[in-house]
Amino acid sequence: MHHRIFHYTNARSLALILKSRKFRFTRLDQFDDVYEAQSVGKFDFGQLLFASSWTTNEEEDLPQWSMYGDAMRGVRISLPQHPFKWHRYQPLPGDIAVETEIPMPMDQAIGETYKVRPFYERSHFFQEVEYVDDVEAIWQSRVILTGANSFVAEDPCALARFKGKAWSFQKEHRFVLMAQGRSSKHSEAAVPPPPPFMHIDVPIVDEALSNIQITLGPLRAPADRLIVEALAHKFAPSAEIKESKLLDAIRPR
Repeated sequence: MHHRIFHYTNARSLALILKSRKFRFTRLDQFDDVYEAQSVGKFDFGQLLFASSWTTNEEEDLPQWSMYGDAMRGVRISLPQHPFKWHRYQPLPGDIAVETEIPMPMDQAIGETYKVRPFYERSHFFQEVEYVDDVEAIWQSRVILTGANSFVAEDPCALARFKGKAWSFQKEHRFVLMAQGRSSKHSEAAVPPPPPFMHIDVPIVDEALSNIQITLGPLRAPADRLIVEALAHKFAPSAEIKESKLLDAIRPR
């Protein structure tokens, strides 16, 4: 079992995370790997699935720093593995979901124009990404079309946990949510429409933020540390700020 999880980003995103006390989930068809968001029949799951990407690798990773850590000038955030609070899901009239949970308050999970789907097993929320030869073939094998407007899938969120082998260097783990659009009358189409947004911001529990660790990028400038220290002082005073183990080991270009 992993005790801490790690996320590489820039100081601007860190500021938004600390101020809002939320972590952003991005729609799958907006990720950098254009092949991981697939459609099966009429169902465009790339518009229905939202993910937040992490790694459990404690060792600093140069490709991650380079690609996602603002060209090694950003930060690596570390949190306890379970930074979200679970709530009992309260089904809408006509929903079949009972005794399920969701990692956000109900007033954020269901709105007039959207609905975030609940989980039957919270253990499914955070899982390791599997790197495969053919992402499309995996999706086709896991979604069974039962008609023009219906399908069966054991766990649609699991579809977001397959990527091509070229991305295996990421050693990625993901939190995944599924959301769909809905009308103000609470009716739902047979083919679920996408929700009217590209991101879902999920609250982080106070205990997780009080245990946040922030590692500065190996090419950070002196001013970058001052900025991060100021952010932590204002929004997360108990944060631990660390220098990269690769500081002074990489020649800037």
